[in-house]
Amino acid sequence: MIGMHALGELQKNHKISYEDLEKSIAEYEGAAIKFSMDAISDAKQRENYNKNVGRIVAEVRSELERGKINVREAAHYCVTLRNRVMAETRALTSAQGRVVAEFVKKDPKTLDVLREKYAQKIFKQSFDGLSWKQQNRVFYEIILSAGRPNNKFNVINKTLVVMARVFIVYTVGHAIQSVYEAENKFKEAAKQGGAIAFGFAGASFGAQFGAAGGPLLAFALAIVGGLAGGFLGGVIGEAVSDYLWSDEVKEIDNYAVDNA
Repeated sequence: MIGMHALGELQKNHKISYEDLEKSIAEYEGAAIKFSMDAISDAKQRENYNKNVGRIVAEVRSELERGKINVREAAHYCVTLRNRVMAETRALTSAQGRVVAEFVKKDPKTLDVLREKYAQKIFKQSFDGLSWKQQNRVFYEIILSAGRPNNKFNVINKTLVVMARVFIVYTVGHAIQSVYEAENKFKEAAKQGGAIAFGFAGASFGAQFGAAGGPLLAFALAIVGGLAGGFLGGVIGEAVSDYLWSDEVKEIDNYAVDNA
């Protein structure tokens, strides 16, 4: 009974109005669009990475089969070019996406590391203790692995793209509905546009700042920093649009009355 009474008092003293809820949603619209667009862009970069690496491996294997290079050279080319493509892809990835990628694989694996990995995996021995033929088998496995996509990441990417598109549709729809239902549509359009623009910029800055927070907490800080930036950006955006558009809207209203 005490718990129910306390809950009732809390609800009575801290009522959340529809207007407060609408304002809270508007303040996060820019952040939602920012993260949604980043998710779509990051997924596209991941797709391009898979295609580029797959093309490299196919070309190297073709050269190998025609006898133009040996298996050791082929493995070296595959690893070197794959790591280069990885670095270029990460440079085009969002701050939070890059943090996730670096958390999973901080640094690209060198050929020496991969030699030991697959020597242990295939033969349960150190690479240096293998015969020449066995070493070549390890190099060939390295070539195959270079073009092998990470299916787990690919599934996550597809899921995030779908979710991101839903978020964008909802966010834009909410902004349009707010303008449609507003008594003063000019002012509401300015407020929604300002909130989204400043929220987008704030989320972008917050994510960049949060991503520099350290290897373990970087992803969490990127998300929290992005949402905080979006919140502050949304508040500033609405305040600026209120200030700049208040007189403009009055002039438009007066002009409409004078010409009625």
